[in-house]
Amino acid sequence: MLTQMPHGVLDEVEVTGLSPGGHGFHIHAVGTCEPDSGAAGGRFNPADRRHGFGHVEGFHAGVLPNIHAAGNGAVRADDFTADVTLAADAYNSPLDSDGSPIIHSKPDTNGQSAGAGDRVTCGVIRRVQVDKT
Repeated sequence: MLTQMPHGVLDEVEVTGLSPGGHGFHIHAVGTCEPDSGAAGGRFNPADRRHGFGHVEGFHAGVLPNIHAAGNGAVRADDFTADVTLAADAYNSPLDSDGSPIIHSKPDTNGQSAGAGDRVTCGVIRRVQVDKT
């Protein structure tokens, strides 16, 4: 679940069925997982930056911190990013370009190249109204 906050987006992740250990977690550019996760394209990168948190020229907006699956393959994680918004008309909105979250087989290196391995799961970001009363 992605939630717009005053200074960015809170992402709450719940996944089961992963292999234990670290996994790269990214928002990709295209909102489809059909016929497979390759259809989601590259990482969401509206500012045309380089890869990885460690890159001096900045990083893709869609690169999020790695997630870590427990021994039973379950993940429950919260993260915050100030590099995206859920405003549909903003250049850095994954809703505007139909982003898809992708989980990779290995953790992201956060360096100049990803090294996160194969894509193991894919989902499409869609706007829904959540009643919080």
